[in-house]
Amino acid sequence: MPAVIAVAAGGHHISTRLAGFLLDDAQRRPLSRGEIDSTERDLLRGLAQGDLMDELCAEWDLSPPAARRHLDRIFDAARRRRRLHRPSPREAEVMILIGCRGLTYREAAREMKIRESVVADYLRTVRTKYLASHPEAPPSIAPSNAAGQWALELGFH
Repeated sequence: MPAVIAVAAGGHHISTRLAGFLLDDAQRRPLSRGEIDSTERDLLRGLAQGDLMDELCAEWDLSPPAARRHLDRIFDAARRRRRLHRPSPREAEVMILIGCRGLTYREAAREMKIRESVVADYLRTVRTKYLASHPEAPPSIAPSNAAGQWALELGFH
């Protein structure tokens, strides 16, 4: 109920799990220095530990509108980070051709009407984005394997 009430009032509800994920993601894949400030990190830390927003506001003498602004900044940064680290349409096409359909670089290049070296460039970028969003993946993963695994996760066929 608190989540429904918060969202219906135009606010945010952040579960302990989501707060932990947002904090971890901001530390693991920061967009830039100061992407979220120390107050926002502390807010996420408190929420991740199970503190309620009202409790945190009272403890830090933070008004609900100020807390909402901090949450807006946190979510804006998370959206920018997701956009930055998701595959582009051409990268997705390469992921499908090589990762799902099992085409060679040459066959994928022919189908996409580009050079093989461009296919390799797309796969390197896919691998970089995959590693940024999958910290548990081995850093030595081959670009084509990263493309295949990520394509399956994203439901590409």
